[in-house]
This record gives sequence, structure tokens and C-alpha cells, in this order.
Amino acid sequence: MLGKRIWQREFRLRLVAEARYDHGAMQLRVLGVTALVTVLDWAVWDWASSNGHDTVGLVAGVVLVPAALGLLGLAAVLVAGAVRDAAERAAERRRATDAPAPPALPGGELDAIASAPLSRSRIAA
Repeated sequence: MLGKRIWQREFRLRLVAEARYDHGAMQLRVLGVTALVTVLDWAVWDWASSNGHDTVGLVAGVVLVPAALGLLGLAAVLVAGAVRDAAERAAERRRATDAPAPPALPGGELDAIASAPLSRSRIAA
């Protein structure tokens, strides 16, 4: 029972640590639906305005403004998320390629070891 609780806790911690906002399929679906609603609403507004249906045109025009603003907002969030992810990936690549310098030995011993001639003779024990 204790092992199961520990495993569940570690699993939850791992899920929380790995949980990043993903601008993948779900956000693209929302953006697509919003774009579809905006385009259809614009088409209804255009049709109603050109054919003399004032009431339908008024309703479609009133709905068009928030739909268009929502579409622009979702597109901005999508672009900002893509830029953030690209910057994070670049920073991770930079961190992976930056190897820490080896620690220096006190008194310049590393230079003395590196410049010492190699000897093929055995040391008597």
C-alpha cells in the first residue's frame, strides 16, 4: 500500500513537472472553429447587407466584431506560444552544447602534468 502511494505521488509529480502548455491540436481546433464562425458570420453579414435584410445584417454585424477579435486573440496566442517554444528549444540546445570548463588544479599542476614528457620506463615498486 505504501509503495502504491509513493508511486502515485511520483507519477503525479512527474506529470506536473512535464505539464507544459502545448499549443498543439487543441488550440488549432479552437482557432479553426473560431475562424470558420468568423468567416460564416462575415458571409451572412455581407449577404444581408447587399440584399436588404437589415435585421439579419445588424445581428451578424454585432456578432462579427467579437468573433473577429477572438480570432485575432487566438492567433496572437498561437504565435506567441510558437515563438516561446522556439526560444526554449534554442536555449536548451545552447545549454547542451556549452560544456563546463574542467576545474583548474591549484598551483598550475595541470600545466605541469600536460607538459611533462612521456616516459616508457617502468617504475619499480
